[in-house]
Amino acid sequence: MHPLTRENLNAGETLPPFYGQDTLVLMARDPYWLYAYWELTWDTINRRKEAGEPLDRGKKVLRIQKFDHEGQVMSYFDIFLDPESCSWYIYAGEPDRSYQAHLGYQLPDGTFTSLLTSNRSHTPRDGVSSVIDPLWGYLNFWQRRLFYRTLKFNMNSAELQRREKEPAGMKGGLGHE
Repeated sequence: MHPLTRENLNAGETLPPFYGQDTLVLMARDPYWLYAYWELTWDTINRRKEAGEPLDRGKKVLRIQKFDHEGQVMSYFDIFLDPESCSWYIYAGEPDRSYQAHLGYQLPDGTFTSLLTSNRSHTPRDGVSSVIDPLWGYLNFWQRRLFYRTLKFNMNSAELQRREKEPAGMKGGLGHE
């Protein structure tokens, strides 16, 4: 093992470009975009070819399924990929939705053959939550007064309450508002 110093941070090692495992991962980048990366091994492709599927005549496709809030498939769209690609940014176009990707081939007769399925990914909302928690309602008069005083004098509430209990001459310049 080498010592942990800045000079030995990399130590000549690099991450491998591929790990030899079939993988498809889908992630939300922001409310409108997704990111997918994958590794498709030759063993999987060869197994499917031996099963009689003419993958070499098909086009590599990333199929994105969009789900409603009950978990049912609403729609899907296909992205035709370069055969050598291993990642893709996807414009989903709708926030607060769940998506799932399938990597496969579209055969000459139009049928889609899925080779890998991703996890489900949920895009975040693009605005403030519409849920108003009754426990976090509006402040009453005394709470607002305490809040603004702590802001004004840069003190925490315990310090402000301690100073409020001091006699008038001992308030240390706080005075009354």
